[in-house]
Amino acid sequence: MHNVATSVSSAALLAKVWQLSLLLVSDMDRGLAQRGITKARANVLTTLQAAGQAPMQSFLADQLGVTRRNVTGLLDSLERDGFVRRIPHESDRRAMTVHLTATGEAFAQSMMREAGEMAEHLFASIDELDRAAFALMLDTTIERFGQLTHHMPNGACR
Repeated sequence: MHNVATSVSSAALLAKVWQLSLLLVSDMDRGLAQRGITKARANVLTTLQAAGQAPMQSFLADQLGVTRRNVTGLLDSLERDGFVRRIPHESDRRAMTVHLTATGEAFAQSMMREAGEMAEHLFASIDELDRAAFALMLDTTIERFGQLTHHMPNGACR
């Protein structure tokens, strides 16, 4: 793939990125719906798993980019369904730490395992040199998009 010599316009590249993002989101939505969980709740579980410790609710709100009230509602439903439990913080009476239950941990691990399997299937036929080039292009594109959208009023695509 790295020996392809063709010209592709910037608009065509963006269209391909857009198409890929739509496919990824659609597949994720379908998988989460089959599991009976929302994207927001799945984000909480994977964020908790990645934290590696029991963070405070305020940390989760910051990591997820949502209000503390919103994270409280998400945790209420996750706690009700047995995925998390909240425990008062040891030194701050007003704060709660959030812990994955065994059910929540198993759920988060299965989501991550399935994502890893998808990645292996998706990129199996791509050699290491092309993977490295693709990763570099994605990093550059992500960084550039972040720069553009932070400096343009109403985002770059509006």
